[in-house]
Amino acid sequence: MWDTRRVVGAIAICGVWLTACGSDPCWSRTPGQCAVAEQCRTNDDCLSGVCSAANLCASCFSSDECPADEACIGQACTPTCISTDYVGANRVCDGGRVASCTTLADPSRFCSVCSCGVGMRCSGFDCSAGDCSCVPLEPVGGSCTSDYDCESRNCSQFAGVCRVPHGAPCTVDDCDECLAWSDGTSYCTGRCDALTDCGNGWCSGAYGDIPFRRCYPDCDGRSCDCRTTSDGRSSYCACPASDCGREEARHAPLAPCDSWRDEGGDCATGSCVGRTVCGASCYTWGYCGDACSSDADCGASGACAQFPCSSATCPAVCVPRCDGAGRCAGDGRCLAVPGLTGEVMACTTKLMVGENCYEDGDCISGRCTSGRCS
Repeated sequence: MWDTRRVVGAIAICGVWLTACGSDPCWSRTPGQCAVAEQCRTNDDCLSGVCSAANLCASCFSSDECPADEACIGQACTPTCISTDYVGANRVCDGGRVASCTTLADPSRFCSVCSCGVGMRCSGFDCSAGDCSCVPLEPVGGSCTSDYDCESRNCSQFAGVCRVPHGAPCTVDDCDECLAWSDGTSYCTGRCDALTDCGNGWCSGAYGDIPFRRCYPDCDGRSCDCRTTSDGRSSYCACPASDCGREEARHAPLAPCDSWRDEGGDCATGSCVGRTVCGASCYTWGYCGDACSSDADCGASGACAQFPCSSATCPAVCVPRCDGAGRCAGDGRCLAVPGLTGEVMACTTKLMVGENCYEDGDCISGRCTSGRCS
């Protein structure tokens, strides 16, 4: 009779620790001397000092541990690769071989990894096929899709052209939002994430800029409505104020907008369709939407949507179309919204069921109940 407990035990041991039944694993025979692909329990069992999750000795955890012309793929240093392999920082897969950015004859072909020099930018976001190039940064007025395309690091969020840098003197012709004081000085403002985005100013959440902040000039040497930054460590000139006005270039239909309620809309036509953002003042953050009666009224890049509302007649408005995967300009989201004949995918700042809201119009559903879309 077979002892089934011993048979099962033998099978378990063979499956986990032995390369073949009847032979001892490397770690039990020569601990600390196991070669790549031999079985291990801990890093100490391997000559390489690397025991993988599969309990096999590997030669690396990252490409930094490999020679410059090799990459850590499958936890082993190898000179060969395919274009979809991640080969590590400052390395690329060029013609099936791992190459370092520093040794490539033309690293600009892979500039999304190898980067470009001063005054240049990469022509693409994914250069894994080696089909990119370094091109000059765009001057003020040049076309752009992001701040990194521009010498000024300021790409208009709605016009698709480079503006003057944040903090520079401005007009509405070269700046999306120009702050102008009664003494004749001006300051190009815009959204910011850090102090370095603002030139000679401060990045502050003035007037309840949620979910983004704006650049404002320093109070030093200026006569202005001086306020304290949110961290309490510095001061900035607020605007609008008694001695300062905010001038904004008019936005085209379907472009992003953030219309301050006490200053009127910033859309050339129609209104800013989105949700309400409130702090010390309230404004609408969304997209410029003209009235419509069919999709044809909104052009090839728009759709006619009819959001529920509390009034007896809910006007239909144009919204920018999206494909569900693409990024929306102005930090909106690509969501299903009610069209005239069914749902359409569109860029919107309106909120989904369960998200925090301020009023009914903030919600795609048209209902804000106890501070949440319902």
